[in-house]
Amino acid sequence: MLLRLENIEKSYKNNFEEKNVLNGISLKIRDNDIVTIYGNSGVGKSTLLNIVSGIINPDKGIVNFNGKIVDNSNKLSIRKKMISILLQKDNLLPEFNVSDNMILPLIINGFKYMEAESRVNEVLDYLDMKNYKLRYPNHLSSGEYQRISLLRCICKKPKLIIADEPTANLDEKNCEQLMKLIVKLNKDYGMAFLIASHDKRFKKVSTLEYELFNGDLKINE
Repeated sequence: MLLRLENIEKSYKNNFEEKNVLNGISLKIRDNDIVTIYGNSGVGKSTLLNIVSGIINPDKGIVNFNGKIVDNSNKLSIRKKMISILLQKDNLLPEFNVSDNMILPLIINGFKYMEAESRVNEVLDYLDMKNYKLRYPNHLSSGEYQRISLLRCICKKPKLIIADEPTANLDEKNCEQLMKLIVKLNKDYGMAFLIASHDKRFKKVSTLEYELFNGDLKINE
């Protein structure tokens, strides 16, 4: 089992009032799953993703990633080596071209430049997008921008890609292209996906679907 959440709880204080966001959430993700969590804005989808990625800690419960219980001693290492995060926007630095945007996270993660450049070229070749290397983010369409952002996620060969509302700014055509890319990466690279979205079109590509409402996570049959 790649990821197992057990009885995750999280609450926040707002104007001296405590709000329960997650009430005993449990979830399992296998190596090749594409799991989508639906829910309205503010129900806690991003909070749950941030707990999985180790950005924030749960108040209670256990996060088990790839057979290891995640805690403060190992969560940064796990995120750097095995998890990539795709946001709905602002994934790329505007002052760098596509190639440098893809190389930079690898350098930060300890890769030597030549190895990082080789991985980026391999990934761009994989989708016949090598001609995008020297383009800058402001010269990309919204669809190209998000596909490049997703390709950047796979360069370090993570086990899990976490995507927070990845289609929020895309039209129908670009949404379909991004979903096809997710399926292709899942199949060819064996990477699991955990997606938080309003977009019910993910039903076509998901192996498991959940609904988050009032702090409870329920599987969609």
